[in-house]
Amino acid sequence: MVDWIRKSGGFVSSKLAVAQVAPYTGTRGIIVKDSVREGETLFAVPIEACYMSSSQACDQLGIAAARKLSPPMASTLPPQLCLAMLLAHERSKGKRSKWYAYIHSLPEDIPCAWAMSEAEAMHSVKKINHTEAKRLLELRSVVASCLEEDLQRAKQLYGPPFGAAGVDNDSILRWALGMVFSRSYAGESIMALGPLVDMCNHADQAHAPFPGDFNGVQVTAVSAAEALAVGDELCVSYSTQMTEELTWLNYGFLGQASPSLPKHLGTSTAELLLSQT
Repeated sequence: MVDWIRKSGGFVSSKLAVAQVAPYTGTRGIIVKDSVREGETLFAVPIEACYMSSSQACDQLGIAAARKLSPPMASTLPPQLCLAMLLAHERSKGKRSKWYAYIHSLPEDIPCAWAMSEAEAMHSVKKINHTEAKRLLELRSVVASCLEEDLQRAKQLYGPPFGAAGVDNDSILRWALGMVFSRSYAGESIMALGPLVDMCNHADQAHAPFPGDFNGVQVTAVSAAEALAVGDELCVSYSTQMTEELTWLNYGFLGQASPSLPKHLGTSTAELLLSQT
């Protein structure tokens, strides 16, 4: 993925490495393998070449829909579903996808509570009081039902293009929606997945990702808020505070610091999700 970002006109510092257990959050994250000075830019990801957005989904999948439907309906679907459909469609292409390097880096597991089995969901809330646990489990059922309806709509609209050989549409679409809810940026009417940026965990004192220009290319960049020593974790500051219930629904944990909240640009993914319930 690093080579792909660089070839697309971006920048990734050679001082960075991925750790499966990063020191600050205890989860997968980015660490530095050489000392970093305060304010040093550590990566810059080209927006046009590397970002995957719901607006692109409407453009590309709308063409596919037009072959079967009049008028095409992609623009009427929720942005998170449009983005998930594009992700699933591109995953089915394998190495033919322009986003292959990014898609290949994504985890297979879906962290969201709405995607858990009933037993997994009950286990995840066992440490909180019974009344609150019951409320969260009921909310999870409502959200899961709404999302299942969305998944069925997507499958009916586009069908086979989402399924790679040996993979059913339900599985690939559910995985894609899980990636969108747990990793995306969200704005007023658009959602996007940002390579490398979505691997950074949260710290209050860190800098937020910022737009910039790198050799004439529009990018999203991340810099160090303070000097970092070898082995320190590179974090970013997320601009939206999440309630415990929304954190659980989208990221699958309660009562702890949020190591994998998405990087928001306005309305959160979870708020978009709950607005449909």
